Amino acid sequence: MHFVSYALWAVAGLCAYQGAVATAAGVLEASLIFPRNNTTYEPSEKFPIVFAVQNSQLLEHLQLTFNKRILNTTNQPQRTVTYSNGYINNYTDVDVLSRGGSTIEWWDVTAAQSDPYLYWYHLDIRGEGPLKMGWWLDWQSCNETEDRMGQDSYTTLGFHTFPDDPDSVFSVRFEIKKGGQKVDLISGTESNSDDDCLVDGVAIDVSDEVANATYYVGGVASVRTCAVLATSTPTPTANPCKVKIDKATVESMDAHDLEEACRGPWPPAECPEDEDYAVHILAAGGLATLLTAALGATLFLL
Repeated sequence: MHFVSYALWAVAGLCAYQGAVATAAGVLEASLIFPRNNTTYEPSEKFPIVFAVQNSQLLEHLQLTFNKRILNTTNQPQRTVTYSNGYINNYTDVDVLSRGGSTIEWWDVTAAQSDPYLYWYHLDIRGEGPLKMGWWLDWQSCNETEDRMGQDSYTTLGFHTFPDDPDSVFSVRFEIKKGGQKVDLISGTESNSDDDCLVDGVAIDVSDEVANATYYVGGVASVRTCAVLATSTPTPTANPCKVKIDKATVESMDAHDLEEACRGPWPPAECPEDEDYAVHILAAGGLATLLTAALGATLFLL
């Protein structure tokens, strides 16, 4: 099984407003667009998991992170543990195919220069069986907090998770089975059916202000710019069905995947041998190709 590495961020401490400035405002929508719910796919060693961010120009200071956990719902044997005090614990042994989180980097978004912005990776899923993918979002913003005496207020660097209940995360159920649908992002994102295209996602209302926030980690002060949200509570609705993936997008995604593989320690045979190509890879670091994959994505207003 293969999936891309992911970045984790963790900061803590107090921060203070140092003057607000104007920036882009609007509602950002983040959602999963592939795989689709209640769909059977054929086994694939390169099964795509694709997230989309609409109004991606609002991402700059949110540190938006997609988290996921994919479970094999077939292999869930019941286990029993008996402790020395006589307590008996019955639990389900869950087969986790993949888990982790990936933070969207702003320089990737700016290089793409397109909207919606797509983030994807691949899994090797050649075994058959029903799967359940749970996913949720993390982001950060500026929070206004009163001091303990209730006299003055200060700004903290707020961390948000939605859904915030581990038992109520967004979920998609799909199956891997021989004879199922071929994995195809073009046809796979065409449907607007309520059964397979769930309206799960988060809409974050971002204001036109940001602030330079000072925060502390291990007693060391740092400065980070955080977004001021128009509303503190996200709207648990989005419209991922608006995002369609076309042929140009798929070709660009494939080109990026090949470029990444060619820069790796075991490049595939189809990597170009042209020296100019190698120089281009080293100079550009693959960044431009990574983000032009979003250029072909089209947004259909329903």
